[in-house]
Amino acid sequence: WIPNTVHGDTPPPPLPVDHIDNNPLDTTEVPEHLRKCLVQTVRAAWAIGYDDADIPHHNAQTWQELENSLHAGFTTTTTTNPLTHILELLDTLQNPDNNTEAITFVIDDGTTAHSFLATSEGLIFDTNTPEPPTTPGEQRTPRVRPTTQWQQTLPQTFPHIQDAYYLEFTKDTQGRLQPNPKPHPNGPT
Repeated sequence: WIPNTVHGDTPPPPLPVDHIDNNPLDTTEVPEHLRKCLVQTVRAAWAIGYDDADIPHHNAQTWQELENSLHAGFTTTTTTNPLTHILELLDTLQNPDNNTEAITFVIDDGTTAHSFLATSEGLIFDTNTPEPPTTPGEQRTPRVRPTTQWQQTLPQTFPHIQDAYYLEFTKDTQGRLQPNPKPHPNGPT
């Protein structure tokens, strides 16, 4: 609380009791376009330092829109177990000798694809995070989680992974993030 001249030195009213007891988060609804993984992933890339990210239209949901927004193509994981490859990439992020600063990756269960952004600080931006909800009735909402917590809940969230795709980011000489696609990206079309 900071006093101001308009309202004098009166402190703000307390939060409603149900807000304090049941939900420590702001009760304002999270807009639908921020709950969509593609938009959130690109916004997260911009927020952590990829200045050239183009925030897509709120209805964006195609591979082309994701790649156009990040100005680079994705690469398909190269193993028969896509989850293993994604977990190896996440481990690589934690290696201080590695120059990869972030990885955007997409998990596809054969029916639905979902995008994430992981950072070298051990965080994952994810719109498919379980409760507590920030929107009444909403079971999934955008969150940032530690990589270890994300890995623990992944088997329940994605019991089957058919394919996975990724795009690495490194820092340029000015310290800005830049996509670092593999020489021959072979992601989905």
